[in-house]
Amino acid sequence: MVFAFLMCLLCFLIPGGLMAAAARLRTFDVLALAPALSVFATGVGALLAGFLRIPWSWWVPFAVGVVFAALLLLLPFRSRHGIEAGGARHRDWIAWLGLGIGAVIGVVQSVRAIGTLSSISQTFDNTFHLNAVRYIVDEGNASPLFVGTLNSGGEPGFYYPSTWHAFASLLVETSGVSIPEATNVVTIVVVALAWPASILFLMRSLSPNRYSWLVAAALSGGFAVFPTLLLQNGVLYSNLLGMAVLPAALGLIVWVLRGGSTAGVTRGQGVVLGILAAGGTALGHPNTVISLVALAVPAVLARVVWLIVQLVRRRGGKSASAPGRGPVRHLVLELVLFAATLAAVPLLWAVLRPTTVKPRDLPQIPAGEAVLRALGTAPVGYSVSVFSVTAIVLSAIVLLALRKHVWLVLGYALLTVLYVAVASWPWEMRDALTGVWYNDPYRITALYPVLAIPMIGLAVGELVRLVTARFGLRRGPRAELWKPLIAVGCAALLTVPALGSRSMGEGVQGARDRFEITDDSELLTTDELAVIESIPDLVPPEDTVLVNPWTGGALTYALTGRHPSSYHLLETRPPQIDYLVHHLDEAYADPQVCEDVRENDAYYVLDFGTQEMNYVTHTGVYGGLLGLEEAGVAQTVQQVGEAKLLRVTACSEEAPAAL
Repeated sequence: MVFAFLMCLLCFLIPGGLMAAAARLRTFDVLALAPALSVFATGVGALLAGFLRIPWSWWVPFAVGVVFAALLLLLPFRSRHGIEAGGARHRDWIAWLGLGIGAVIGVVQSVRAIGTLSSISQTFDNTFHLNAVRYIVDEGNASPLFVGTLNSGGEPGFYYPSTWHAFASLLVETSGVSIPEATNVVTIVVVALAWPASILFLMRSLSPNRYSWLVAAALSGGFAVFPTLLLQNGVLYSNLLGMAVLPAALGLIVWVLRGGSTAGVTRGQGVVLGILAAGGTALGHPNTVISLVALAVPAVLARVVWLIVQLVRRRGGKSASAPGRGPVRHLVLELVLFAATLAAVPLLWAVLRPTTVKPRDLPQIPAGEAVLRALGTAPVGYSVSVFSVTAIVLSAIVLLALRKHVWLVLGYALLTVLYVAVASWPWEMRDALTGVWYNDPYRITALYPVLAIPMIGLAVGELVRLVTARFGLRRGPRAELWKPLIAVGCAALLTVPALGSRSMGEGVQGARDRFEITDDSELLTTDELAVIESIPDLVPPEDTVLVNPWTGGALTYALTGRHPSSYHLLETRPPQIDYLVHHLDEAYADPQVCEDVRENDAYYVLDFGTQEMNYVTHTGVYGGLLGLEEAGVAQTVQQVGEAKLLRVTACSEEAPAAL
């Protein structure tokens, strides 16, 4: 297991680290940006390897990292090793400390949510996630254009964001851990490394204030809506990956917007690396690049307003006092470019918007409650966090009063409007605005910490700076002694109530409940798991196991490598398999049944009763797999509790002929 964690860390650090180093970034920024660029390298590697028919293996993303690093070395970037966005290089130590704190909190929170490394999420989408990892391992193809064929019933596949699964498959291939273990290792590394590192990169793009960095890093694990919420609902592994590296991509956008000689990243570096990091978020999940666009709009708008003000001042003869002086034509060009970018957003919104279907039940809450839940980072089902409401509102007031980073406040206001829309508005208005997030309130609320953490960190940092200046602690021996203590104290004062809030407890416990396998688990019970684990000793490798995927039987593939008749709850079944799940119990009366059984080697059936995921029923679809022993069609070969593995006997050579 140690090797699996080590391999996972290397996969998230080496490809992207090579690229960031080749772009001449500072040491800490290389590490902070490495996960986002590694996601890009892994996603591109999976896509190219599939296209070129190269078997998916650990060396592929590393090779992509080397190739892009070589290309970046050819670009004439100016090194900023001697420039900090407001201070000397020795200040990086507090960023490293912050990353360490964030990593520890991330490990603790994710382990609390997951439980053991062999735990399996009892959620709707997890059947496909785990089976997709097995599919990549078996077929040697992690391309997002290929993985969707797992569930297409022999029809052309669909695009599926498979970068998460590509990472997990590499751990299975190199370390030999099980698929659930590999999945949980990736989860922990994403939560404990990629997320706090990305938050810190964003913070360093916003401010040189070290107090802000430390507070933000400590708060990276202080909100239940991310990452815990995505582990409880879905489970949304691909979204989790894309969201974890989104702050780094947003930080690069901030560098591009800021520019100037005091920036820690030049505009050229920001543009090139920003494109790669945005590609990483998109390859993690296309939905997250839409989120990146939405969060970047207020920042671009703020820059456009600033440019207009500068041009007005130039015209009024105040250029001498205007910051960032330069040729007017440069300001005009920049204004046109960013204004055109804003104008393109609605088009991008329309192009990337997925097809949605109006649900039968459309839950709605009062708009006032939706606003409170947005400020309290609490979707329906969670308690409103008093800490979140207080910290976010006070931080917004501080930033507005200081007239600093106002775009962050506007961005959070935008997220509030989006949540009000998805929780309160009629369907047509809701779908027009939030359809790009599948009208899912959880995907929108998961965005809150991306802006809330910087807002709180910046506000606290500014207040601490003012207080230390007031008491003469700006420079000197006393300042060097007290400033770190003040920074750590502020981080602790904010982190403790955040981690101890009721909503955090609900989030962690809710996720933990989803990962526990019990006697009455919703998807897979302990008895059913025991039966599945016995399958390799009883079922030949070439045979198909007939299952009702809604009862957990589809996990047979991920856990044993034997092929079930279904790989996900939502599926397209081949015609013969579809006929069998409807009519297997009629084997003695219908000759077509045994023909299909022999054609597909479908001699085994998992009977896990009628309890299904989400407590629905599909007996009208899979009814042919019930009552087989009573009909004399099959016999039990393994039973644990009420869970059974049956062998079809009606279609064997010694079976009676069909009536």
